[in-house]
Parts: sequence; C-alpha cells; structure tokens
Amino acid sequence: MEACGAFENGAPKEDGGFTVKDVCDKIIHATNISKPIELDVVGACSRLSGHYNKKPWEFDLGVSIFCEWVLKWLEDIEDRPTQRHT
Repeated sequence: MEACGAFENGAPKEDGGFTVKDVCDKIIHATNISKPIELDVVGACSRLSGHYNKKPWEFDLGVSIFCEWVLKWLEDIEDRPTQRHT
C-alpha cells in the first residue's frame, strides 16, 4: 500500500505504513481534495486534507495506483481456493 500515497504529517502506523482502511478513512473524512495542476506533469497525485483530533493532516494519494492495488487484492481473494467448513 505504501506505493499509493504519502502522509505529510505522519502515517497512522508506527512503521510508516498504512492499510486500505487507512486510505479509505482519509477519502471519507477529507474536507478538501485537490489535484495540483502543473505544466507537463502526468499522473500527479491528488492531495486530501482534513483534521483529526483538531490536528491537520494531508495525504497525497496516487488514485490510479490505489485502484490497481485494490483490483489486484480482489483478484487474489477470488483466486484463493474455497475453504469448506465441516
């Protein structure tokens, strides 16, 4: 997951990582979403920002990378053999 974004004010996990839930929480709770527009920049991240416990946070999200990761994750789940419960 780390390839899809970066926290400006610290990641939620002590090891610097984050989960799908962390990213979804930021999408849900963002009070501002912007995409920096610069000449000749292709594939720029979207910047999400908001507040948590009265502290501001920013998260730069590579939307296409995040979507590819989720699709791969779902494919992996579908490819797992079905477990039978007896």
